[in-house]
Amino acid sequence: MSGSDKAQRLSKVAREFNQGVHTVVEFLESKGHTVEHSPNTKIPAELYALLLEEFGTDKKEKELSKKTVQQRQERETISLTDTNRPANRPARGDEVVIIHNLPPTEPAEQPEPEVIKAKVEQRSVKVLDKIDLEPKKKAPAPEPKKEEPPAPTPESGTSDTTDAPSDEEGKVIRAKAEKLSGPKTVGKIDLPKVPERKPAERASERKGRRKRIVKPGPVNVDRVAQQQRDAARPGRPEDLDENAVRKKVSETLARLTSGGGGKSKGAKIRRDKRAERFNRMEEEQAARELAGRTLKVTEFVTASELAAMMGVNVTDIIKACFSLGMMVSINQRLDAETLSVIADEYGFEVEFVGADVQENIPVEEDVAERMTDRPPIVTVMGHVDHGKTSLLDHVRKANVIAGEAGGITQHIGAYGVTLDSGKRITFLDTPGHEAFTAMRARGAQVTDIAIIVIAADDSVMPQTREAINHAQAAGVPMVFAFNKMDKEGANADKIREELSQMNILVEEWGGKSQSQEISAKKGTGIDQLLEKVLLEAELLDLKADPGKRATGVVIESTLEQGRGYVTTLLVNGGTLRKGDVILAGQYSGRVRNMFNERGGSVDEAGPSTPVSILGLDGAPNAGDQFHVFEDERDARAIATRRQQLQREQGIRTHKHITLDE
Repeated sequence: MSGSDKAQRLSKVAREFNQGVHTVVEFLESKGHTVEHSPNTKIPAELYALLLEEFGTDKKEKELSKKTVQQRQERETISLTDTNRPANRPARGDEVVIIHNLPPTEPAEQPEPEVIKAKVEQRSVKVLDKIDLEPKKKAPAPEPKKEEPPAPTPESGTSDTTDAPSDEEGKVIRAKAEKLSGPKTVGKIDLPKVPERKPAERASERKGRRKRIVKPGPVNVDRVAQQQRDAARPGRPEDLDENAVRKKVSETLARLTSGGGGKSKGAKIRRDKRAERFNRMEEEQAARELAGRTLKVTEFVTASELAAMMGVNVTDIIKACFSLGMMVSINQRLDAETLSVIADEYGFEVEFVGADVQENIPVEEDVAERMTDRPPIVTVMGHVDHGKTSLLDHVRKANVIAGEAGGITQHIGAYGVTLDSGKRITFLDTPGHEAFTAMRARGAQVTDIAIIVIAADDSVMPQTREAINHAQAAGVPMVFAFNKMDKEGANADKIREELSQMNILVEEWGGKSQSQEISAKKGTGIDQLLEKVLLEAELLDLKADPGKRATGVVIESTLEQGRGYVTTLLVNGGTLRKGDVILAGQYSGRVRNMFNERGGSVDEAGPSTPVSILGLDGAPNAGDQFHVFEDERDARAIATRRQQLQREQGIRTHKHITLDE
């Protein structure tokens, strides 16, 4: 049983290793295995191997002692049967001896009992390995033994018995004993003959009955039970064809669906109800799985939010966008088309839950009679410290850098500039182009022209390449400004060559893009740059309707102490006035006051005019579109609905830890 792979009971294993149950349990717990302290606990094969490794010596000692006990029992049974058998067979032995000894003289009848005694002694002595005859031979007469050997006639002892009866009788006894010990035919007593030992077993019933029962060895209870189960199990049919199986299945189905009797009808009704309930649960489960594969998003989400909703790594989303030819960052918003394509690659469907809210916003159409020219909206982009803000400083004739920490733009600036010719241009100065990217992602085509500022003493830097890619993706015409031409080492041709490697050719090299060499510090070339910008604006034929309700885009929003939420807006169409009810993103309010970029109060703002307003109940995101409503309740209802959708999206984005995790 020790070599078996089956589990064994704890009590049996403890007996086998000659240990207590408590000792075995303590050892297994010390090895890190939790075992119930019960004699019927099953010990698997791996735990049995540990016990064999620890208590193997005790097991061997027990087996050795068991063998010695068995040998001792065998000796006891042999001695008992041997002592009893002569009592049962002396007559036969005597008869044989008497028959052989009858031919000699009749006086030899007296030594017969002596011969019987000698035979009995020899048999018992041989079995017990005790030679008691030799000392008896030496004790009676040692000298006559020495005299007798010269006459080697043991067979004539029968004739010499008459001369010396006392000495010759002893010699005859010895000779007969040797003859009887020679053939040893009497020693053919079959010990394993059980039927002859039954009386001996009854005589020694108190001593060895229980020991003899143990002799065959331990009984495998599990194996016996398995054999009984196998014997009781009906034989499996050898040949199972397809027809027999089909017939059996049809009989079973017919028996289950039979409608005979009242009880079977009731059972059938209950069975049908269970089946219907099971089918309904399956349909609900399928609906839940389908809903789990549908992404409900608001207007636009970032790459990180999309990755969280789909349960994938954000780097995989960025790689998928790269494969589509889009350079995105982890916090960049994705448009509707990109969201649908990426979600489809991962087996998800996108549902824009804010579509119904967007449809409820009234849109006023432009009237052709009221259409007038509007100023172009120009975005200044480029690498850090290439002179973007210095260019705007010279254009506005104000020290914008003085208000910035370290001369680096930390907020989005929107400025309206009136040139000497009377024409107006709206400039956007963005740090890292977040607003431009957000506007393009949300479908708001705000920028009309992009000025790419590149330092002539430097090269086309990574952020410059990013700005060019953004402008190309939005389809915005670009005007290149080669700044810092007054510095030594400035080389504009080197910049043109690097741009040509990006498949961008300026007009001087036969391309379509305009370029101008400027110096923002000294102001050289800036007027020519603005003229080229106005030329591009004339080619675009920019017009707007100032008579309708205002619409536009949020440039930035902040919370200022003592003033509340300050939101910078850029009006695209219509005219924004004080007191208008405005909805921007998921926040609404009434315009309490408006300011221009210098902080001066204004009463209204026409198309392509940047203004800062007070009155919103929150800070909308950059790139959110704003609309003017006639009724404040409508604006508040839509804002509340958008906030609810935003909260739901935040809950979906947040991944909950389940019990399995």
